[in-house]
Amino acid sequence: MAPHSARVSSGLRALLSPSVAAYEVSLLPSDPTPAVRREAEFRAGRAAAAAALADIGVDGQVGRGTDRRPLWPSGVVGSISHCGHLAVAVAAPGTAFRALGVDVEDLGDVDDEVRAVVLTPTEQAALEATGGSALLGIVFSVKESAYKCWSPLLDVTLDWADIEVTLDRSAGSFTADVVGPSARLRPPTVTGRYAVHRGHVLSAGWVGQG
Repeated sequence: MAPHSARVSSGLRALLSPSVAAYEVSLLPSDPTPAVRREAEFRAGRAAAAAALADIGVDGQVGRGTDRRPLWPSGVVGSISHCGHLAVAVAAPGTAFRALGVDVEDLGDVDDEVRAVVLTPTEQAALEATGGSALLGIVFSVKESAYKCWSPLLDVTLDWADIEVTLDRSAGSFTADVVGPSARLRPPTVTGRYAVHRGHVLSAGWVGQG
């Protein structure tokens, strides 16, 4: 069940920074068991991570922690995500970034039932003003990416309402900040970009060293 080499198009890879790699999750023809699907997604995610490492000139592998989190080679930061038949990964030198986060979502899986859970009042107002069902999926994905950036930097668990996103739709970029009580920790702003590609939203966020 080696994953197919289905790289994200060069135009989408150029839109997101730093290195992005993606692979199709290869599954059995019949509906797989949950265990088979998890293993296929895991293998595809690691294949995408290896490709992202190669893109930045690192000859290494991503290990597996006791909590299933990826263990990146020394001096490298990165992130992995998978959704359905797609797995993505980002990687960059730790000298340039303190943290990276990536997320991929099937826009069809993010419906209005999650609106009240995911959005802050400010985000809800912005969504109502601009319209567009895809925006909910974009905000959902961006929050996932931002959380992955903060997770290794903050010794605190964040809820959806603790993260507030500002989108620049014309540029396909975003900023994300922690709001509410957890903001007292003065976490850094996460900056990133997003793109919609073949029914999926792909977002990548980062915290620089500067």
